[in-house]
Amino acid sequence: MLVELGFFFLDIITDLKQIHDLYHSGQHFLGGLMLFVYSASMTMLVAELTKLYSEVVETLKKGYFTDEFLHMMNLEKGFESALSLMASAYISRFAITDAVSLASNVFNILISSLSLALFLQRRVILTKLFGRYVSV
Repeated sequence: MLVELGFFFLDIITDLKQIHDLYHSGQHFLGGLMLFVYSASMTMLVAELTKLYSEVVETLKKGYFTDEFLHMMNLEKGFESALSLMASAYISRFAITDAVSLASNVFNILISSLSLALFLQRRVILTKLFGRYVSV
């Protein structure tokens, strides 16, 4: 559970680094596109920030994900991870300017892939097996 929360925050950080790299390499249109995707995703989370904080605290107390927390995370993962993965795979060749940006872009793609895989596993496979949405 803490690992998944850690990956969520790492995804946010690597998205910001990729946006920085795009602007640094002079790709302003692509940087703006990624900034739009990032801003839309964060706007959805910030709109429920107080609820998000209380759900994280409750999740950590209980030791398993609450339904409301899963709903908020799946909105973010289902929207942002899919768009970020598609855009990052295309944009990475424009954003890579040195070894650090190469590592952060590859890491960003890997984290987005993992987030999307976890979302799809919960949404498709476990729902099909158990007939309802199941938290892992």
